[in-house]
Amino acid sequence: MNSATNPSVVDNCTRSKIIMITEWYTHIEKCEKALKDYLEVKKKVFPRFYFLPDETLLDVLSNGKYPLKVAKYLKACFIGLTNLEFIPPKKKGMITRQAIGMYSKEGEYVKFNNGKLG
Repeated sequence: MNSATNPSVVDNCTRSKIIMITEWYTHIEKCEKALKDYLEVKKKVFPRFYFLPDETLLDVLSNGKYPLKVAKYLKACFIGLTNLEFIPPKKKGMITRQAIGMYSKEGEYVKFNNGKLG
């Protein structure tokens, strides 16, 4: 029996369903703790991640292969940096992964030369 076939609140709030919800909550708490521990490890590896809220850090980590998606968080990690210039993709739909320069918050542009600042 479920709430779709029996809309009675009293019937649907039986002890077994309350126990089931309590068990789900316990599993959710375990998942949240594991996620917090994971993010803490990432922050220790790269301390600038401490400046990002957990939701933002999770977005950065899950989009690590997509630099254009992650670039919007650069100014939260690096005080003077606002954006990167990337090599345009060779074909439509391709992902670009190589930066060729950076922009400061004052609008200054610094071009990278063969992986070095120039």
